[in-house]
Amino acid sequence: MIEVSPQMYTYALFIVMNAMVLALILVVYFIRNIRSSVLSPSLFLAYFVLGEMGWLANAARAVSGEAISTANSELGFILCTYVLLLAVYKPFQRGLLGRILPLFHVGFAAFFYLVENSNLETSLLVLYSVATYAFIAWLCFKRASALRNIGHATLGTAAVVLIANAVSNLYAVLVWQDFALAGGLSTISLATTYTLIGIGFLSSILINEHKELALLSRTDPLTEIFNRRGLEASMQRLLSRSGKDSQRFSVITLDLDHFKNVNDTYGHEAGDLVLKSVARLISKDRRQNDICSRTGGEEFVIVLPDTQKNEASKIAESLREKLEAMPINVGADTIKVTASFGVACHENTFNLEAVLKGADTALYQAKQSGRNRVCTFVDAGKAA
Repeated sequence: MIEVSPQMYTYALFIVMNAMVLALILVVYFIRNIRSSVLSPSLFLAYFVLGEMGWLANAARAVSGEAISTANSELGFILCTYVLLLAVYKPFQRGLLGRILPLFHVGFAAFFYLVENSNLETSLLVLYSVATYAFIAWLCFKRASALRNIGHATLGTAAVVLIANAVSNLYAVLVWQDFALAGGLSTISLATTYTLIGIGFLSSILINEHKELALLSRTDPLTEIFNRRGLEASMQRLLSRSGKDSQRFSVITLDLDHFKNVNDTYGHEAGDLVLKSVARLISKDRRQNDICSRTGGEEFVIVLPDTQKNEASKIAESLREKLEAMPINVGADTIKVTASFGVACHENTFNLEAVLKGADTALYQAKQSGRNRVCTFVDAGKAA
């Protein structure tokens, strides 16, 4: 049976941690320019670089047989914590907090060079760790719930690990006077924390990017309302939340009248401005569950949950009047546009394709009847 020296496990830990942190540095370096509303990738890069410097220094001392410097480890920990605070909470980067926080950390770090009282140093470092990482944990768990992003929860878990380590270290030093045990616990805790922070950061960025791409795939880039895919996905979510597909829905389709003339006369930029103005109009007074979408070049669809056909017709007529009265300024010119509207309401099991077909039938009738009017689908082949 081959026996492995405990020292080999220490070497293995340092090799694994250095390799992992170096890999994190490379990955974060290539995504450092990603825009995140809550996390700062460039600061996370700085955090991992500082951490790698510490792991390399400690690994070199372990290999040479030197004792790891407690003062240097404490200073490195304080510096990394400061950078992590900036990375997870952007208000710390500016304003009054942005001026106070670095001064506090400089003073706190200087304290460890001026005071030579191990128990006092440990107590203050534990107090600092618990307060700081409790804030980080609270912030990250709150974001995980609000953003539905497990990556932030992983960051919060890393903060909890460090809090537990701080309390354990305090007990080991003050009660047992065992500094070796405290150092060993800190090494294990920091290794776990760096792993969790790396996973949490990358997960949060990946999940956020996936959500943004999914949203872009469901959004019309010009008008910033749903496209056809977004309309269908929103209907599925609405039906799943209601728990039934027999809920009454009404649908309004509208198609701009003679829109080609706008493009031909004023140019495509003017046409785009008209489409944006129409999208703002139909989105302005919508109810919480109403769904507005652009499904074609100049065609829009509005889905109205819990709405009778007569009420939907009144809403369509109100939109028609507002659109007709709405001036759209293009340079020195003022464009007036109108639209034809079709309204349909499903009666039994909801079928989006069927009700859209009914609304399109009514829309066609409105076009045939002179445009700039509202027609309501009655049954196959009829509109009123």
